[in-house]
Amino acid sequence: MTGEPTRFSRWGNRISWLLVPLAAVMQFVWLRRPVSIAGVTMTLELPLFGFLALIAAPWAVARIRVMNRWVQVLAGVFTVLIVYAMVGIAWRAGPVVETSHLTVVPGSYLLVPLLTALLAMAAGLGLAMAADRRHLPVVLTWAAGALVVAGFVAWPRQVPVHRSLRLATALGGSASIHLVFLLAAAVGLGWYLRSRGTVRSVVGAAGPAWPGLVLVVLGVTGVLATGSRGGLLALVAWVVLLAVQLLFGRNGRQRRLWPWLVTAGAGIGVAVVVAVLFPSLGRLFSLGDPLREQNLFSALTWWTRDWQTIVAGAGSGQVWPWFAIDSGLVPAPGERMVPTPAGQVLLSPHSTLLAVVVELGLVGALLAGVMVFALCKLALRGREDAFAAPLALALLATLVAFLFDTYLFKEFGNAFWWWLAAGAVAVCCSPVERQALSNSTTSPR
Repeated sequence: MTGEPTRFSRWGNRISWLLVPLAAVMQFVWLRRPVSIAGVTMTLELPLFGFLALIAAPWAVARIRVMNRWVQVLAGVFTVLIVYAMVGIAWRAGPVVETSHLTVVPGSYLLVPLLTALLAMAAGLGLAMAADRRHLPVVLTWAAGALVVAGFVAWPRQVPVHRSLRLATALGGSASIHLVFLLAAAVGLGWYLRSRGTVRSVVGAAGPAWPGLVLVVLGVTGVLATGSRGGLLALVAWVVLLAVQLLFGRNGRQRRLWPWLVTAGAGIGVAVVVAVLFPSLGRLFSLGDPLREQNLFSALTWWTRDWQTIVAGAGSGQVWPWFAIDSGLVPAPGERMVPTPAGQVLLSPHSTLLAVVVELGLVGALLAGVMVFALCKLALRGREDAFAAPLALALLATLVAFLFDTYLFKEFGNAFWWWLAAGAVAVCCSPVERQALSNSTTSPR
């Protein structure tokens, strides 16, 4: 029932090629620039992701129904989480932020980030599902290559901006950009395995394997060049998950993965040596941070002040109205912290888990737990496909990085690529017959 691609499928494949120029543009253009549209302050990311979600909507609607059910759960629960946060904003007064003066933050500055997060998910999943199963690995490998190459080219431009030699781009600073480099490395490994045919797959042979090798090396190098502790721990987690797959996976995959585990392990070893030789990089192996500790203590104090807050949370943006500061509504304090009734906190949570627990309470934590469970189930399903297996494990490994920065609810450019990777795993591990059915029954006349 696979047959020749329908017109619907061919157009979806063409639209998916937008990912390649988009990857390069996002590394060079600062899309987090605040703009005012119809009197509402937002970043350029919101209309961009809205446009991408709109053009990919026909394929997303047609194919998500036949995808692995766990990606449906993942997207559905995240949508519920966003709606829950929005409802909380509607019946709470705007937070008051004290910097050089007191500022009451309007509700729109709390709603815009949530809407952007929702559109980033819709755009990422939509573009992943626009391409069919045979075509997506090719497009995603080219896009990952564009992400990595453009990232290294854009790096020198960011050095004077951040006043640091650590790798950073317009897509994200050194504390967050490591996520897309890790995903790019996973795409490279998936391409290598798919091209070499080391995993039994229903999809035919790919192209040459060497681009995958280059992409893995560049991706791992990019993670290490950020000097991010969260990035290093996520990389280690990915290597550990690959090792588990190597030891307990099916026959045929084990013999070919060991060189890559050795290579990744050697890269981590090099990072240790560099940190020893250059003490300024020793922060890679130090988890101590007085500002983060103060932020954690104050946030948990706020969260535990009464049982209603413990269950329902303090409210989205009540503790960290970070967009009001990023957009310029609230003057940024020089000491990087703002006072609250519970003590001083950082300008943003710097932890996805902390943000969910404190601002959305046990209800939000429960929903986030369902998302993690769905991601684990999706990763287990993805291990059966050559291309999807390393990418699925990388998605799990990024959960470690979520402890060190605020992804999905902030860092929307990174969130877009994370959701794209999740959608790619779902596409690659869905039965060919079910996807062919979606192509044939929804093809426009």
